[in-house]
Amino acid sequence: MSRTYACYNDAIKRIIGVGEDNKLTIAQIIDHPDFIREDEHLAVADFKKEIRREIRRMIKELGSDLETGLMILVEEKPKGRGQQAYYYWASSPLKNVALGREEISDDRLMARAIAFQFVDEYLKEFLPPSIIESLEADMDEANDDLHAAKFWQKKLQFHPSGFEVSPNPKIVIGNEQDWDKTYDALNKQYVIQATYETLHQGIMPSSVFLSLQKIQYVNHKVMVLAYVHKLNCVKTFEVARLRDIKQSSDYSFEHVDFNTYEKSYKFEARVNVSVKDYFKSVRFGHNFKEAEYEADDSWIIKSTIKVPDHFSKDKQGPDPFAIANFLSGFADSMEIIKPDFLREEMKRRADNLSKLYLDEFDSVPVISRSPHEQTGNIEKLKEIDERR
Repeated sequence: MSRTYACYNDAIKRIIGVGEDNKLTIAQIIDHPDFIREDEHLAVADFKKEIRREIRRMIKELGSDLETGLMILVEEKPKGRGQQAYYYWASSPLKNVALGREEISDDRLMARAIAFQFVDEYLKEFLPPSIIESLEADMDEANDDLHAAKFWQKKLQFHPSGFEVSPNPKIVIGNEQDWDKTYDALNKQYVIQATYETLHQGIMPSSVFLSLQKIQYVNHKVMVLAYVHKLNCVKTFEVARLRDIKQSSDYSFEHVDFNTYEKSYKFEARVNVSVKDYFKSVRFGHNFKEAEYEADDSWIIKSTIKVPDHFSKDKQGPDPFAIANFLSGFADSMEIIKPDFLREEMKRRADNLSKLYLDEFDSVPVISRSPHEQTGNIEKLKEIDERR
């Protein structure tokens, strides 16, 4: 005969901490966010008493550890009248046995907890919502395990931009279905039709037919690299702005040969000593050369970089947008020497930046023109010129 309150056993096992330092009362267990009371038990007046009985049954069933003789699940009984009892697991391995994780060592459990928390904190948007949903219980357990460990809780910070920037978790909300369809189309290799909130009107149609090639995590945003059928080109799309996705039979799936989409270029730059040391500690491009000392604490760095072709017909040739964004972060600590197209883009940005910070200069035209100059959107530039 099934017990009425046995439905809470799994939650109780997960919630109760390991060791006396993490002991909990019945009230704390019930108030834990992972403890969800069934509707039929909401009005039970002696609910705490019933849960206490259920925990004591669990203690009796689990018994004691054969090696140490200690109770696996410990009830620390009150010393005086009116005081509460406390509950805790004798050790992590014994808790793992009760949770069906007996083959996972403490070290491995902690490693898994760190990995799951990293996914929870930084990569939720990069994985399909269906996968994240299936990992929710693991991520909740990971947070509990790390909280119990104390040392690891909030000790690891992931700041690849140099300061705290992370994806907005709300970006997926309301768009889960399209997000999942994006991954499904990528996995099964079929063409999708979608509406896209494009900034490049006049170049990119709002309704697009795409053969998805790769998912990329760029600047804390999830991007999909896709072949655009109407334009016969390759472009990246922000997944959060792909809407109303459906499978299309209007086109056959197109596989992209990335040797034709991306070309290699010799890269050379003059940098100061701090930037030289930075590039020594990261992987940048291919065939990176040892920095050459030049003079007055400046250095020459060389590498081979891959740059994609521009998707705009008005800007035939390489598209320096992404790499120029990255290199712009070094500001006046770097001068690009090669390739020429990248040097010219850096000069364009430098000229516009100097205008933005002249107090007597109107910065609005520079800011409004910038994305359209980068994408070759001539029609939009004409509109901006007409408004001036």
